[in-house]
Amino acid sequence: MDEQQKKQLLYGASAAGLVVLMLATWLSCRSGKGSDATGLPEDTHWACQNPTCKHTFSVKRADLIAYQKAHPKTSAPPCPTCGKNTAVPAIKCPNCGTVYPSGGRGRPVCPKCNQPAVGPA
Repeated sequence: MDEQQKKQLLYGASAAGLVVLMLATWLSCRSGKGSDATGLPEDTHWACQNPTCKHTFSVKRADLIAYQKAHPKTSAPPCPTCGKNTAVPAIKCPNCGTVYPSGGRGRPVCPKCNQPAVGPA
């Protein structure tokens, strides 16, 4: 095999490796763990704001959509502990698993581990 053929083989193998790497990355991004076809997480997280309850809970996205269709005037599901419609959207910390109210704007910080719950704002 002469020098030109070695170069062509090297370039071809590199290009094939790059294509395989890009395909693997694309597939892993599309089939995210716990996400649906839209790419959104399968679970939604909620925190009850009833002062005597303060329960945190998760609802499957499909169940939340069905609930919202059946109850168009209420966007949040009722708390499974106290039954009141006082739940607000919450965040599940990717570091320690604590679920807490999202708090609106800004970059939320977990109240338990003090780590940012999401990427940069």
